[in-house]
Amino acid sequence: GPARMAAIEAAMDLGHIQTVRREAHALSGAARNVGLTRLGEAAHDIQTATEGAGPTPAAITGLSGLLARTMTIAADWTAARAVPAA
Repeated sequence: GPARMAAIEAAMDLGHIQTVRREAHALSGAARNVGLTRLGEAAHDIQTATEGAGPTPAAITGLSGLLARTMTIAADWTAARAVPAA
């Protein structure tokens, strides 16, 4: 997720809309495959926006923030279920 988001942000800065589309599509699919529906939908919205005027900076920022929150929750969940070393 973070690598895809970095690629989306870099592509937006360079105006490479097809890269934005490809990376958003990949992020959407990966998120949905592991049950992260909200993140998948947000990435899909970015992908869809590339078919028109392009995603807004606010949409990119929103996706980035959602990914960051998701990664934090996933890390906390993993830590809470870790088996202590013997």
